[in-house]
Amino acid sequence: MTFPHTVAFTTVFDASNPWSHDWWFAGFGLLFVYMGIMMVFHPELFGQRGATTLRTKFPAAFGWFFATGATLWTIASFWHTYHGWQKTADELRQGQFSVAEGPVTDFERVPFWGKGWEGFTVDGHRFWYSSYLITPGFHQYASFGGPIREGEFVRVSYRKNLILKLEIRSKF
Repeated sequence: MTFPHTVAFTTVFDASNPWSHDWWFAGFGLLFVYMGIMMVFHPELFGQRGATTLRTKFPAAFGWFFATGATLWTIASFWHTYHGWQKTADELRQGQFSVAEGPVTDFERVPFWGKGWEGFTVDGHRFWYSSYLITPGFHQYASFGGPIREGEFVRVSYRKNLILKLEIRSKF
């Protein structure tokens, strides 16, 4: 008795999943918003002893400036991250992507403490990515725990060079 051969894949990255994105980048700005608010309402924590002269009032103004800038940066970062996630999720949902399937070849790994572009080829299509870029697509170096390995059989859903979904053939 023979069974039909089916190939099962495990999804290791899906850009339509909101938790696959770099929300930490935008969330980091909240720390600076908090620092600016503390500069305004608790200047003594930053070496100032009250606001009785013009010289000692400046830290409160700087605190407002700092908190406002940090707030604007945080809002812009959240908007950019959300917009990127929404766009890639829509593209996946609407089928606006190409698919490459096959073994990973020509894998160029970035060393653990290195920076640059990691790359690989699947079915004649070359993919490049960097863990140091904030992007809605896949960008996790192998040295940082990424799943790409030479010879691994993968299915890559992509638009241009942005990896929207990455699946690896399950091993039985």
